[in-house]
Amino acid sequence: RNEPVSFSGRFHQLKNAFLSQSPKQKPHSPIFVGAFGSKRALEVVGPFGDGWYGWLSTPNLFPKRWSVIKLAAESAGRQPNRILASSHVPVSFPRNPEENRRTVTVAKAMLLVEKTVLRHLGYTAETLHYQHLISLSRDSVARIMEAAEGVPDDAVYRTMAIGGIEDAKQKIDQLFR
Repeated sequence: RNEPVSFSGRFHQLKNAFLSQSPKQKPHSPIFVGAFGSKRALEVVGPFGDGWYGWLSTPNLFPKRWSVIKLAAESAGRQPNRILASSHVPVSFPRNPEENRRTVTVAKAMLLVEKTVLRHLGYTAETLHYQHLISLSRDSVARIMEAAEGVPDDAVYRTMAIGGIEDAKQKIDQLFR
């Protein structure tokens, strides 16, 4: 803070830079760990995270994932109720049937990359190899969208809030009781 720092890395460089912004929270800002389906990643939240950021869940899957975090926290001598839980819940308010169809199609493509949710829902689609897809060429996007057709609509409606405002409220209540 009082002395300048210089750094020369592969992508970034600093020369005689000062850190003048102190963290507002002491001793530091909360650390949220993004952990989706990997048991090992969920176990990291328990001993080290101030919070957990989840992704695509179901009313049954969220508590199962939380139980892994809770056990890891207790094993590390931490109180699980001190860890904040949050989750990404895609929400869409389509205005007509065509918008609803497009929303469901895109949502299916999202589910392809979260294979643990599809497995939890009982689907073992051939499309599970799209996890970790890096290249987003037109061809690969077309293949993903084609593969998404094989994901049942039900998988979308069980993990996302699509419809009117009341539908969204109800889905969020179901997911996080």
